[in-house]
Amino acid sequence: RAGSAPLGADYSVADELDDLRHVIGSFGEVHLVGWSYGALIALETALGIDQIRSLTAYEPVGAPFAPEGVEPIRTALAAGNLDRAVELVNTAVSGFSTDYVAALRRDPAWSVLRPLARPLDRELAAINAHRPSFDRFHDLAIPVTLVLGALNANSAPYGTAFAPFAAALPQARLVELPEQGHLAHVSAPAQLAAVIAAAVRDA
Repeated sequence: RAGSAPLGADYSVADELDDLRHVIGSFGEVHLVGWSYGALIALETALGIDQIRSLTAYEPVGAPFAPEGVEPIRTALAAGNLDRAVELVNTAVSGFSTDYVAALRRDPAWSVLRPLARPLDRELAAINAHRPSFDRFHDLAIPVTLVLGALNANSAPYGTAFAPFAAALPQARLVELPEQGHLAHVSAPAQLAAVIAAAVRDA
């Protein structure tokens, strides 16, 4: 998010799609990788674009996705309480325990997460206002790899959000990351990198 302008009152998933399509247009052919909300954006962007050679989507999310978390996070941000916003994102949205959050508060990552929380209410609202193109994803002719942390399989919120995407993409290669959840880029970066590298290599 470094250098990004404010999202604005009318922010929506369409803004992200427009931005990404513009960037891809300046690069030519690309291999696209997205995580969580970014995976949703990557999948939607790939529809109708012929410059993408492969797509790796790690636990895409779509509506309904923790809609009850929008207002509490918005209230915390309106009060300038970034600590509370980060706490809510990890508990009300991601489903982590209070013990997990307590440990995270002691980690240096907490100071990084605080400013990153500022647009989260609007992003979460945008996810819930958007209807994924499940009826069109099967038309993607490029190699698609769907990645799921094994710890999230069949579990809310990430596993249950993942399931409709997997059903809509029968042509995709499905990869489960053993002993991982939604944060393999933090907890097992080499393992996730190997999956991405294979997707690019095999495209």
